[in-house]
Parts: sequence; C-alpha cells; structure tokens
Amino acid sequence: MTVRKKGDRLKLPPIVAGEWRGEIVAPASVNFGQVVQPGPPRQSVEFTYVILPATLIMPDAAFRWPGIVMIMAPTPLKTEFPETRARSSRPIAFRR
Repeated sequence: MTVRKKGDRLKLPPIVAGEWRGEIVAPASVNFGQVVQPGPPRQSVEFTYVILPATLIMPDAAFRWPGIVMIMAPTPLKTEFPETRARSSRPIAFRR
C-alpha cells in the first residue's frame, strides 16, 4: 500500500462572489407532512417541501460543488376563522 504525502491532498478552490449557476442532477424528493401543535386550541399544521440534488457551478466554471436545493411552501401557523367576525363586530372573550 502506498502512503500519501500531505502535499498530495486535493485542494479545493476558494469560494468567490459572482454569478453561480446550478444544475439539477437527479429526480426530486417531494415530502408532505402534518404536525399537531398542542395548546388551546390544538392546531394541525401541514407542511410540504421538495429536495433536489444539484451541482453548483462557480463563476468561470472553475469547479462544480455538490449541493442540495430545498424548496419549502409556507403555511400559516395561526388558524383564522373569518366567518366568526362576520357575525359579530365585538371581540371574542374566552373564559377559563
């Protein structure tokens, strides 16, 4: 077995500012989920996200970095009931 010298290691180029490009390299993974948040009232929060494996290409195409693109769809955390306000203009009071 050959022994490598420390000087023979792969040297990655420095990250620089500029116009980077990206390419999707494999099929996307789409994920759906749901979490129930405790508390009065209990709320169900749904979430959706997509994960795409990609390569990120440096300016001047000096090097291709492996990367991941993640896209998340925002969901409201607070449930709104617009029909409640339509019946009464007074604020709703809760008793314990």
